[in-house]
Amino acid sequence: MTPHHLTLTDDDAADGGTHFKMNPPLRSKADRRALQSALCDGTIEIVATDHAPHPAAEKAKSFGEAPFGVVGMETAAAVIWTRFVNPVA
Repeated sequence: MTPHHLTLTDDDAADGGTHFKMNPPLRSKADRRALQSALCDGTIEIVATDHAPHPAAEKAKSFGEAPFGVVGMETAAAVIWTRFVNPVA
C-alpha cells in the first residue's frame, strides 16, 4: 500500500494533473476509507512507496502522454506519521 493511495482520491486527480497519474490509479473516497480501515485493523501491514519520479518535461506532457509515476520517498514517512500514527485533531 502506498501513502498516496491511503490519503488521496480520484477527486484529487480530477483536473487531469499529471502529478496524480499513477498505476494503479487513485480511486474513490469509499475505496480510500476501505484501505485506511485495512491499515488500521492490521489487514494491511506494510506501507511502501513506488517512488517513480520523472523529469518535469516528461510530466508536463498531456495526461495521456505523460508517464505513470509519482514522487513518494521524500514524503512517505511524514504522511503516514501525521495521518495515522499521531494525527493532529
